[in-house]
Amino acid sequence: MDYSYKIMNVIKNTVKQDGLTQQQFANKVGVSLPTLKRWLTGTGVTLQNLGDMCEVLGLSLSDVASQVDDENKKEFFYTDEQEIFFANNPDCFAYFDYLIKGLSTQKIRSKFQLRPKQITMYLSSLDRLNLIEWLPDNKAKLLVKGEPVWKKTGPLVKKYKLDIWNEFIQSRNEVNSSFYLHDYTKEDLERIKVKISELVTLTKAANKKVSITNQKSDAYGFFFCLQKYRWNLDQYLNKAK
Repeated sequence: MDYSYKIMNVIKNTVKQDGLTQQQFANKVGVSLPTLKRWLTGTGVTLQNLGDMCEVLGLSLSDVASQVDDENKKEFFYTDEQEIFFANNPDCFAYFDYLIKGLSTQKIRSKFQLRPKQITMYLSSLDRLNLIEWLPDNKAKLLVKGEPVWKKTGPLVKKYKLDIWNEFIQSRNEVNSSFYLHDYTKEDLERIKVKISELVTLTKAANKKVSITNQKSDAYGFFFCLQKYRWNLDQYLNKAK
């Protein structure tokens, strides 16, 4: 389920808890009911719109983000059978990934112009794997909740994560990719760790912004590794003795 959908779920649940109808809530926010309903699906809503809704409900943006993050902590694990199937059927894996993100079967069909035969194959396979319940009119009910966790040495890691890692390695000569071996004092090392933490926070915030506002964006990988380096040239001199 994508981040904007989860945020709107927090808003909708708070509206219900406050005993407001959607029409009453729309009036308080100062928009029409159709506009509010569109926002609550995550469509066309801006940060300003979200801020206006939160203000009416007495929430802060951090309150909403905290509730969503608590929900994101829920995880489920693929079975061996499910991992093997997805490793061998990446198209079905991609289809299921969109279901987890909160897209309906109709939206996925429209987005990728899928043929009825393809949809039937995906839904029947996912139903057989006990990941969804295949409903009439080619609708799907998820039977799992939270974020999926891959086995550390399982088929999915071997199939996909290694491909991603190799892509990072191959791009090491690009402008935005660097690899250094340096000596650092303890004080400087701590300062570097703080900066890395700030970068990680920045990337997460940027990702949330896109999810909330549905702005046009491109997918990027972010990889940063800081660890003590154990290899050095001295070993070659030792061997030469």
